[in-house]
Amino acid sequence: MAERHLTLFVPGFRQAPVPVEPDRLATFLRLGCLERFLARADAVAPATKALGLEAAVFGLFGIALDSRLDPPTAAVTYYLDSGEREADWYLRVDPVHLRADLNRLILFDASTFPLSDEEAHQLAGEVRGLLERVGGELMVFTPSRWYLRFQQPPDIRTRSLLEVAGRDVHAQLPEGEAGADWRRLLNEIQMTLHRSALNQAREERGEPAVNSLWFWGGGRLPGSEEGRWDRVYSGSPLGQGLARLSGAAVADCPSDGDAWLQSDVVGRRQLVLFDTLENSARYGDMEDWMAQLDHLERGWMAPLWEGLKSRRFTSLTLVDDRGFGRRCTRLGTVRWWRRGKPFTEYLTRGEEP
Repeated sequence: MAERHLTLFVPGFRQAPVPVEPDRLATFLRLGCLERFLARADAVAPATKALGLEAAVFGLFGIALDSRLDPPTAAVTYYLDSGEREADWYLRVDPVHLRADLNRLILFDASTFPLSDEEAHQLAGEVRGLLERVGGELMVFTPSRWYLRFQQPPDIRTRSLLEVAGRDVHAQLPEGEAGADWRRLLNEIQMTLHRSALNQAREERGEPAVNSLWFWGGGRLPGSEEGRWDRVYSGSPLGQGLARLSGAAVADCPSDGDAWLQSDVVGRRQLVLFDTLENSARYGDMEDWMAQLDHLERGWMAPLWEGLKSRRFTSLTLVDDRGFGRRCTRLGTVRWWRRGKPFTEYLTRGEEP
């Protein structure tokens, strides 16, 4: 058997959207394979000591981030969208919906509402003049991914859309020497979008207005460590961009573990970026989080556990975005003396169990 090592990156699998009673989880979910794997596998060091989704994804590709700077997500996804390796500094300026909730403004990203390519370009045209005042060139590659390109970077620090989505934005606005200017710019953009006839038509149809943009992910294209992965399965633009940058083959995620096992794809080191649990946790959707956890158990861990025992591949590693990792080989599957513990004991708010 040719060696084939599989790593599952599953952010959010230990972070329930809301506090969960162990008895309730045990009533609705049977997580025997996942619990068995966690008990019999060995701990592995995280790819990065930094916590957070973006830092963890960059770390999987051997890219260490400077904690003083924003993760350069915009440059990576621009490379994915354009195919161009350029030295310019890029910033994501993505369309979002802000929803008032008592004294909070909750951010919803474009994955949560429909936005056509035509609508995106029309709205971009309405705010282009405001954005050009800060010296950036506005580009719209997809309805949900907008960019500003700069020769010289603005002196701002931002918060990742991946961290802010589903949360209050008041304490998450741009900071740095130019932070106040960018906050004023954001207010002007919001007023312009509020007056937009397109947004008024959206609201009349019962669709959320695109009433703000979110600045994030500024930076230049990083160097990459080639050869870490032979194949990467991901539906994430960041994951796909980093995979292409590293020279790995890129494909959409298989539907489940059986589909991966039955594929004849060659590649010694393969990575699956499994982000559906993190999406559910981000927006506080407990029902969907439990459904995705059940799919992780039945669709992935159950067939992969059997495949590992029967030598259909060499090793299985499970990692998340908070420094947790476990790796198991076929020999590990027979460690019957390692008793499993309830999955709820692995749930965490960020600390290692």
